[in-house]
Amino acid sequence: METPHSAGSISLGTVEVGVMFALLTHGVLTLQAYDYFRRCTDPITMRLVISLIWAASSVHVACASWLLYSATITNHGVPIDSIKYPLALPAGSALGAVIHCSVQGVYIYRMFRFGHGWSVALLCSVLTAYEFGVGMAFSVIEARYNWEAALGRFEDAWAFLVYSFFGAAAVVDVAIAVSVTYYLRRGRNQVERTSFLIDRLVVWTIQTGAITSITAITVIILFAVHRENNAWLGVYTFLTNLYPLALIALLNGREHLKPPKDGAPRIDPQQL
Repeated sequence: METPHSAGSISLGTVEVGVMFALLTHGVLTLQAYDYFRRCTDPITMRLVISLIWAASSVHVACASWLLYSATITNHGVPIDSIKYPLALPAGSALGAVIHCSVQGVYIYRMFRFGHGWSVALLCSVLTAYEFGVGMAFSVIEARYNWEAALGRFEDAWAFLVYSFFGAAAVVDVAIAVSVTYYLRRGRNQVERTSFLIDRLVVWTIQTGAITSITAITVIILFAVHRENNAWLGVYTFLTNLYPLALIALLNGREHLKPPKDGAPRIDPQQL
């Protein structure tokens, strides 16, 4: 007869590392948010959106910590088939979807205002809406099944949801960066200060697209190659906090992107 699995039999090491990184990135996010509200002159709507994103990120980290505590302390040694995990599991997935889509929504809105490219903005909006739907599906599955059963369904019957979710996230991040590059090059003229816009584009591309898209692709690779040790789940846990961190860091970085007083274009690699 098959021996029941205990909570410790599921590989929680990578999940623990993911939660630790999530707590670390949330601490940095909180510092960035404090700096943003201390100096920002954005409209009240943008400040409200940033406040809600930070609050959702805080609750998401709390849910991840609660789930980890339940798995490693409260239910240590308990057969996993009899464990009823807290609502933090589906709540965390739902909040993750909200955070992802809210941050990408801000990027899409700013991209549209910058370049007026409605076709790319529409494509990114559709993909972002799909991400939100898949994230809500994750939440429903986790609320209906225990952790082992939910992971089993993700890894077998519904693996395409994982691939499509993180694939869509990476595509949107890259599309935003590429679109901004295109709009800048299309509007380039002979004015000397245009070179500074190219410098600013480099900063924009690095801050908005590279880190989050590479991390999303990493989740896909880990899910395809090493899904049995839940490494993908650990990376996914702190990926959610990378999105608001990149956004708020970008907003704070605007102070460093102002042209120098002498009007000469410049770029300091230490500011990237």
